[in-house]
Amino acid sequence: MKNCKILLISILGLFQVMDGKAQQTFNDPLYSGQYYHRLIMANRLNNFPMIDNSTADSRTIVVAVVEQAININTTDVNWYKNINEIANNGIDDDNNGFVDDYDGWRSVQEDDDFGVITNGIHGKNCSGIIGAFANNNTGCVGVAPGVSILPVQGESNNMVEALEYVLAQRQLYNQTNGVKGAFVVACNL
Repeated sequence: MKNCKILLISILGLFQVMDGKAQQTFNDPLYSGQYYHRLIMANRLNNFPMIDNSTADSRTIVVAVVEQAININTTDVNWYKNINEIANNGIDDDNNGFVDDYDGWRSVQEDDDFGVITNGIHGKNCSGIIGAFANNNTGCVGVAPGVSILPVQGESNNMVEALEYVLAQRQLYNQTNGVKGAFVVACNL
């Protein structure tokens, strides 16, 4: 049994030091179970995490997450907000062609709540893997902590509409020098 403990400690030690570099550690309770950081060797990067929480209020780096449903009530993710829109008033306040897209966009129009994101767990999980805050004693650590996540609710039968929204936000950002829209750099599907 003693040899098993020594072997276990040796194996764990491999994950603590890679190529002579100390592994970044975080106080987020779910971080130790996030195997993908090891799989992509994120801890070997000199600048991991690639984005720190100081960019959390920034609108300059946005990742669009297109999912069937997304829970935008979690506080471990920096959700992108369209500051030129008034939430849930049924009006396209910023004249970008999308009604009530303050918290993102729902391309499925089942009722009068145009654009309002409905609750769902999978989209929240994907968003956390991408951009959950680091060292906040909450949840997990994203590959790019603090990046803004633009939630877009879409399904396979309306994926074109969902992606048109993402493209429109990037084009609007480019046309207005960042005053409107979002600087979308990636899209998780």
